[in-house]
Amino acid sequence: MRWVATLAAILCVSSAVAVSFATRGNSEDKPIIIGDATAKTGWLSAYDGDGAKALMLSVDDINAKGGLLGRQLKVISSDSKTDPQQAYKAATDVIQQGASLVVASCDFDLGGPSSVAAEAAGVLSMSICAGSPKFGPQGVGPLTYTISTAAHVEGILLAEWAVKQGWDKPYVLMDTNLVYDRTQCGGFRWRWKDVGGGKPIVGDDSFKQDDPTISAQISRLKAANPKPNVIVICAAGPGAVSAVRQIFNSGLGIPILMGPAMDGQYWLNAVPNLTDFHMFIQASVFGDDPDPAVNDMVNRFEKKFGARPATGYPIMGYSVAQAYALAATRAGSIDAPKVAAELDKFTGEKFLCGPRTFTKDVHIQLSWRGLGAQVMNGKWASTGQYYTSQVPLPVDQLFKE
Repeated sequence: MRWVATLAAILCVSSAVAVSFATRGNSEDKPIIIGDATAKTGWLSAYDGDGAKALMLSVDDINAKGGLLGRQLKVISSDSKTDPQQAYKAATDVIQQGASLVVASCDFDLGGPSSVAAEAAGVLSMSICAGSPKFGPQGVGPLTYTISTAAHVEGILLAEWAVKQGWDKPYVLMDTNLVYDRTQCGGFRWRWKDVGGGKPIVGDDSFKQDDPTISAQISRLKAANPKPNVIVICAAGPGAVSAVRQIFNSGLGIPILMGPAMDGQYWLNAVPNLTDFHMFIQASVFGDDPDPAVNDMVNRFEKKFGARPATGYPIMGYSVAQAYALAATRAGSIDAPKVAAELDKFTGEKFLCGPRTFTKDVHIQLSWRGLGAQVMNGKWASTGQYYTSQVPLPVDQLFKE
């Protein structure tokens, strides 16, 4: 990660940065500002973009009910451009404009610098959908959160689902570029030891997001003995689509299983007639989600922005504002440490994205309400059923890949 090399220097000047922002206005007649420092351009915008729009929809709903602490909420935005250096700059930009909450991107590698900037300035931050526990006290710091589920837990659910389908010979293929992908596969491997019936993972291979071809990996996959009966891919973005296309067109005829990074129909044209593709997603945006509140949000999203969201990630953006408003209300303040103290008391608090729990030590979710979905013959459909892993996940396991 390009920004890690500068992290020590950033933190060394954190006190000076905090002082420089200490004069930010807190007048009761001014709006409370939420600073959106997510990606509006670049491939990460496919995940961040609609989530940020849903954040604004949530703010509208809060304001319609009287606002927060007697004040209106206001969202200001700065584009992180799917770039870690720009993410730090975007967060600094919104903090300078008075943001009391910085909203970070859906990935630690690319969104983490926004939270680093916020933590240094003494400002609360929360990622829309990052699956890394480094958004927290054991990573960036105590004022840093993610509303999302740990990628490890997504991997756990994939392992459990594979077993339920009778897929006992998994082949793992992982994109090594992102922490998210590495930890998701880490969760799969960890859970497979318990649920795999003593059978080993048939193969474990890797590729990089920008690899033009994975022909060598496919050759190794075809040569695997015994023959795998499911391919588990931990990947996101264009590299994930490319990998799915190449594997599907290779003639292997094996089910592909993935996590929520492949949510949405926007990429299906790149893999014509895709079939036997399975995933777990945050929510369905196609009117068939089991939760009526999700379907209602999607309809209001379409009315406000002119199109339905491309993925289920907007329920996360909507929930960020909900969680912040609840914690600030209980704190009776927007002072970051006071709001964080209330967030750390959350136990099964219900938001659009489902129940959320935080503790002083863990600022990410250790269980997941995942909605099953599949693509058969190029057609998308949700299964209409939720599956939640209740397996205790040791905190130290969260940081293992």
